[in-house]
Amino acid sequence: MFYRGFWIIETNGNFITHLMHLLVFHELQRMRVNRELDIEKIMPEKPIVLEHSPFPRKGSFDFLVNAGRKNIGIEVLTRPSRKKLLEKLRYAKNVDEFVFAIPKDAFELYKKSCHKGHEHARQNFFGKEFKSPKIKVWLLDLRDLRVLVKSSFGKIFNVKEYN
Repeated sequence: MFYRGFWIIETNGNFITHLMHLLVFHELQRMRVNRELDIEKIMPEKPIVLEHSPFPRKGSFDFLVNAGRKNIGIEVLTRPSRKKLLEKLRYAKNVDEFVFAIPKDAFELYKKSCHKGHEHARQNFFGKEFKSPKIKVWLLDLRDLRVLVKSSFGKIFNVKEYN
């Protein structure tokens, strides 16, 4: 759309979803080229059967990556919530490493503070199931179109030690 001398890109939910998938795919390709990971195969929308759930049901990873001897499952969440993260966490039992790719501004109240001193807001915590070292998070900057942080979930967000 053209408005007052500027081209405006209309952004709806589908555009953001496609953009985040493209950013994750680009990062995986960058990691392959730079040999950060020994990536053999990247499979988008790979269907699986969730056998570890109370009853077997079908699901799919946004990306399933064969990297050497380990499988990495990646879920891209444009509007994440605690409930959605818990639902997707069941997928982690089927892979060696599980990555949540979320916008950088998601879960600001759950992030660990990087400065010392008094906190003005009450800190929120995720459950202890997110403490596993195989659960990772990638924070995506949609304005600069890059991956800002790649780390374990417990290093970025507050996670309860015990429930």
